[in-house]
Amino acid sequence: MKPKGQVIKCGFLSKRSKYFHLWKTRFCILTNHYLFAFAGVENDADCTMTLLLEDCIDVKDSDKEIGKSKSFCIKTKKNSVYYFRVEKEDERDEWIACLHQFINKKIDRDKIE
Repeated sequence: MKPKGQVIKCGFLSKRSKYFHLWKTRFCILTNHYLFAFAGVENDADCTMTLLLEDCIDVKDSDKEIGKSKSFCIKTKKNSVYYFRVEKEDERDEWIACLHQFINKKIDRDKIE
């Protein structure tokens, strides 16, 4: 699967699995509409997650919440929570800032409608 939309940010993140809470390294691509996670960077790498940014309601530092440093979470309006970790704090802050841009745009659009 090839990501749709303009690529805003990409890189390797550790993503916590939903049911077993295992951390797996994923290559993530943030576009202007989606966050994709892939099992690798090869052209035929499996897409393991597709998150529509329109469904996201919050993104924040989750170090204290899950007891892991350099982590952040994304919450959706369907009550799903996705946890990620990175190697450096400034990298986490960049991901949070990029995701906030799209979440805030969505919230502003909802206020207008």
